[in-house]
Amino acid sequence: MFRIKLVSLFIFLLLPTSTIAQHEPNTTSPSQTDLPWYSHNLELSDFSWGGEYAGAVGWKNKDRSGFADLEQQSFSDQEIKLRAGFEHFNWLQASATLKAKKTYRSGIRNPEFTHGFESAYFGWASASGGAEISLGRKYYEDRRGFLFHESLDGLHSTIRWLRKEEQWRADFFAGRQAEGSGPVDFRLAQVTMKQKARQLGAYYLSRSSREGPGARRVFMGFRSSGQLLSSLEHWAEFALMGGSRMSEFEAVSRRAWGADVGLLWTPAEGLITTIAAYAYGSGDRDPDDGIDKQFRQTGLQLNNGWVGHGGTKLKYFGELLKPELSNLAISTLGLRWSLPAEITVEILHHRYRQPVASTTLYAYGLSQSPSGAARSLGQEWDLVVSHRLPNGLRVELNLAQFRPGAAFQGRIEPLNLAYIDLRYFF
Repeated sequence: MFRIKLVSLFIFLLLPTSTIAQHEPNTTSPSQTDLPWYSHNLELSDFSWGGEYAGAVGWKNKDRSGFADLEQQSFSDQEIKLRAGFEHFNWLQASATLKAKKTYRSGIRNPEFTHGFESAYFGWASASGGAEISLGRKYYEDRRGFLFHESLDGLHSTIRWLRKEEQWRADFFAGRQAEGSGPVDFRLAQVTMKQKARQLGAYYLSRSSREGPGARRVFMGFRSSGQLLSSLEHWAEFALMGGSRMSEFEAVSRRAWGADVGLLWTPAEGLITTIAAYAYGSGDRDPDDGIDKQFRQTGLQLNNGWVGHGGTKLKYFGELLKPELSNLAISTLGLRWSLPAEITVEILHHRYRQPVASTTLYAYGLSQSPSGAARSLGQEWDLVVSHRLPNGLRVELNLAQFRPGAAFQGRIEPLNLAYIDLRYFF
């Protein structure tokens, strides 16, 4: 299914590489720190299991380019995950997560049904939990989903160590993911240091696909998050992208960059948090110079995660537009109310602008393309209300509106989205 080069094993043995937060860990024992946090049911001291149910029902009006005969569309998603983890002799680990999802949409007779293994791997772990190596499929998810939020098949390794008050973690991955156009190979090395309420990290990630002969994206990045002052929190992500791709007649080099930074200010009483953020993915002003300067994300991203600490997971670039950070500048302002009984209310305003006016927009919630005659794409308002109950139940209400800008030249009307999301962990 996939090849692992000898140099990958050599790098694993010699190079400390970093932190990938798969689900928030269950630390029932030192060697179980990579088990998803919802696998909290421990049986017979070496077997754990758990699951998650997610259901959503909602409504969205259409931009009339994707479903010309529908002005609005209702939908319903039902998803369940079942997971089992096994640990024996304090060094042998095995785990599998089975996922099934069914989606109903108005105007479409047959529901979409998908199922399969989200993860399935076995491996070795030291008794202290300081080192692990495994083979198979693992689900990778960083806290904001900026790099990865997908399952990958391959060789996975982790090293952890302590240095004074610093917690270090290094990870390495080599393998691939199947896509419709063919397999995509990934190589990842990442190192992270956590100290109290702050975290720093650096990473290298390469993606080789069959977009064309020699199509490759290479990312080198730096990230930081945590407290700057007692009332001030931040996150920062900076990434350089290199590599190459084939145009119609010649090879084109890639040289692009992206950034995502934000600040959260919470006064002493801690009830209201002010949010300010800016994200930028470079565009290509001269497509004929043999250098592609348009930033692309990894293809594994979901851009779904927490806006700082507190609140709930949300699509932080826009619940409705759901854009990839590519030839795009996003300015965000928002407020979060933290209420009693684990209730949070978050309201965010996003303004979208293309650094280079283009007819290409990577936005998964929009089927209409901009005209390429103006750079202002529009703005979006998001409202997310979350209630987390003590019995493993979480309920969310999501409302969003996207108002198109001059780039769409009046071809689409404002778009609206409303849905309720229910999750239960068992």
